Amino acid sequence: MKKSNGTRAHAGRPPGSKSCSEGRLTDCHGPRADGLRVTELKLDDPRLAAFIAAHPQGTVYHHPAWLQTLRAEYKRGIVILACESRDGNLAGIFPLMKTRGFPLSIFGELAKARLTSLPRTPIAGPLAVDQKAYCLLLRAAIDIVREEPGVRLQIKTEGPFLDGLIEGLSGVPWRKSFVLPLPEDPKELRIGKPGESRRQIRANLKRAESLGIRVRQAESEGDIRRWYGIYLRTMRRIVVPPRSLRCFLAMWRQMEPLGLMKVMLAERQHEGKIELLAGSIFLMHGKRFFFAFSACPSEYFPLRPNDLIHWEAIHWAANNGFHEYNMGEVPDEAPQLGFYKAKWGGEERSLHRYYFPEMVSKSLEPSVLSSRQKLFEKAWRRLPLELTAFLGDLIYSYL
Repeated sequence: MKKSNGTRAHAGRPPGSKSCSEGRLTDCHGPRADGLRVTELKLDDPRLAAFIAAHPQGTVYHHPAWLQTLRAEYKRGIVILACESRDGNLAGIFPLMKTRGFPLSIFGELAKARLTSLPRTPIAGPLAVDQKAYCLLLRAAIDIVREEPGVRLQIKTEGPFLDGLIEGLSGVPWRKSFVLPLPEDPKELRIGKPGESRRQIRANLKRAESLGIRVRQAESEGDIRRWYGIYLRTMRRIVVPPRSLRCFLAMWRQMEPLGLMKVMLAERQHEGKIELLAGSIFLMHGKRFFFAFSACPSEYFPLRPNDLIHWEAIHWAANNGFHEYNMGEVPDEAPQLGFYKAKWGGEERSLHRYYFPEMVSKSLEPSVLSSRQKLFEKAWRRLPLELTAFLGDLIYSYL
């Protein structure tokens, strides 16, 4: 696979679109009679950021700075497929990255080698102006995996908009996400579902403020390193491999100077020192504001620092012209997390995963692992933090 420096994509399907698997669209490399061709772009191509900003479905996860972060994490090349016209105008983009996959398929189908858009990213996929450009980009990606036995194409989307578009490209529902619409006039902002949820949020905020907890924005890499300490503790508790410190430092260096990243920290004065209780990383672009990473050790839950962070972040997003506050996805096995995100008044959205060749099974469910899963969780929670960081970095290097 030819490597290039890349950028990422996602889009909504054009109304009334139909399957486009006719033979005339299969040869999608080089000049075409209809004036469109698929080519590869470099990460620093000036057309990329402009195309993403102009597209109604463009998000921070399409931005070149996010791709630079992914590339810095494991030094992998990113292939940016682009559909362009004869005059050089972009009609679509489709950034992809190859993952090597775990050996011997020890973690099932989803952990095998993939050409994905994009690894360690919640939503992605082709971003195009019309059906024809979508089809050209998808077929070009399928051509790549056909040339590499054992590699599967994976596309991550918000909604099932690729259904039926390309023959052989199969989609499955993945998880639900929660999105809080924000009004154009910040004075009209209402946070939380009417009734008990709204009263609970206000009670939690009052408690946090009465305990002297304050929220501020991170200002330096030193703040990121402090946050990473409680992030490791959080990931160990919930038995999720942590991302590397290298990833978050790359994110800070690539995205924060461009206004694409914000880190909010909840602190209090305790025994003569400033104590960090919780912190969240938000990513943003256009009109969409994403809650991306969070950390809060369980002993601080009764102090309600997370509620105070969300309250401040939602108001900041509304006051700065964002139209959506995306609280992120919820795994099926984490209903309490779903209740927490739902209480803020967000709308449910369905996230989907598409595969070529077709996936035999969606994933290896926790119920299948049974008692072995419980033993693993107990063992993981007893590991030193430094070891969880090492293992998390190792695991993600394959995914």
